[in-house]
Amino acid sequence: MSAFETAVFIAIPYNASLVLMYQLEDNSNGMIDRVKELIGEKRLNETYLNNDIIPIDGSISKEDTIKIIQSALKHFVEDSGIDDRCSCTVRKIVVVEGEFIEQIVNQATKNKSDLIVIDVPDEFLSQGYLGQTVASVMNETHIPIMLIPKNGFPG
Repeated sequence: MSAFETAVFIAIPYNASLVLMYQLEDNSNGMIDRVKELIGEKRLNETYLNNDIIPIDGSISKEDTIKIIQSALKHFVEDSGIDDRCSCTVRKIVVVEGEFIEQIVNQATKNKSDLIVIDVPDEFLSQGYLGQTVASVMNETHIPIMLIPKNGFPG
């Protein structure tokens, strides 16, 4: 199970809502490649058309990148069917830039989160290594944190 699927699984018994946060990176082309993996090239091209975005030399502006990511996450949630299958809903999709630790703590506090779910590289958990970022988030908030391997749990 991915971090998203795990969060949904935990939220269902509590009729909880989810806030999805995506951290912008400096390399917008790398982000768009990941979006393409998430929703597929056809859906990505539809998103370009629906938002009047025309990539120039394969690049788009930061504002357009945010629109694409928000749209991709919305499609991802729709495709997952969680709103149709269960009482769990996605209340908000947030795309942020800046310091990850500060942003995740701010967003979790602002949205009155009961749990922070973070995906981490698989080797972090297998080697018992938290990493400075996760340790810093833990030091900055009282909200419990669940770490999920990027490639998810089996089954």
